Amino acid sequence: MKKILFGILIGGVLSTLFFSSLFSLNTYTKVEEGELIEAEEREIIEAEEREIIEAEDGESKGVKERPVNLLINGNIIDYPDNIKPLFYNSQYYLPVQFLSENLDAGVIYSNNTNELIIMSKPNNTDLAEIKVWEIKYLMKVGYSKEYIIELLGEEPSLVFSDDEDNSDTVWRYDIGAISGYEFEEKSRTADIESLEKGDIKAQLYIGLKEDKINSIFVANKSGENKIYLHYVFPDGSISGGLYE
Repeated sequence: MKKILFGILIGGVLSTLFFSSLFSLNTYTKVEEGELIEAEEREIIEAEEREIIEAEDGESKGVKERPVNLLINGNIIDYPDNIKPLFYNSQYYLPVQFLSENLDAGVIYSNNTNELIIMSKPNNTDLAEIKVWEIKYLMKVGYSKEYIIELLGEEPSLVFSDDEDNSDTVWRYDIGAISGYEFEEKSRTADIESLEKGDIKAQLYIGLKEDKINSIFVANKSGENKIYLHYVFPDGSISGGLYE
């Protein structure tokens, strides 16, 4: 039976059902790899507006492009230069981080648990919970100190010198603290006792090097009255988990 080569790409899978109402034909996606398909599938493939690359010695030849535009809730989303939507086997592929961030969710990869974590931004009015989400999912190594103040909306509670992990200085933020709260410890040690009592909702330490974020450590109390630790190291790797 005659074979036809049709382009594919490997990536994260997003269902056609979800995206069928989101895409229109303007922006292009590349098809770089190939697989053999039965000749009678040509009509179905062409009906789906996919392009077919004829086989040559059983190998993929050339590159074809398919126009696709992305809309979320009626708004056209611009693609960065290094991102294109991919289509294979009746499904669309987009980078998890790009799509999540455009759906108002954050993405991090935890090295110690080998997990890709996607978390929606809290939609409640607890400002401390929202700040903790912003710290974990928006704050990155290399961002400026001005970004920190803009994101958190305030100056740090305490500034001290600390050359651990080659940082020049450390900024501490006491998030959701009660009136009169004090903690004079000038080291990156979370005030676990006050977190447990509810005197503060979260405590953040940011190591700065040449006025840019070098490391991040935040301890916070969850709605289940559990304390979680979150570390971001100078190389950008992430660790942490439940405090026990």
